Amino acid sequence: DRVVILTRGQAKPIKFSAAPVNGIRFQENGWIMIEKAAAKDGTSKGNWSTISSSMELKPIFDDDAPDQDFTVGALTDFVIDSFHRNMHLGEEVVAAIMMDEARKAATQPASSWP
Repeated sequence: DRVVILTRGQAKPIKFSAAPVNGIRFQENGWIMIEKAAAKDGTSKGNWSTISSSMELKPIFDDDAPDQDFTVGALTDFVIDSFHRNMHLGEEVVAAIMMDEARKAATQPASSWP
């Protein structure tokens, strides 16, 4: 009744707002869940789905970082840009899955759709 896509990764930025940086990386954890409406609402007959997502991006400073005095605005911009890039990629994956399912459903009788 649902599909869950988990993401995990690390990002090591080269620049913040065009200024070179060293000694920081980011740990990313997230998920995207697609759930058929029938799982929540028996009257929907599976005609729609809900999409939920979560993304955590945690900064990790190296112990020997030469300069930990980062501009808060530049760090915030990086985090926001990373979030939007990752969510856009997740949305593309989800959209492709949903389009494939819609194509399958269009060629099959409604009662045979999972």
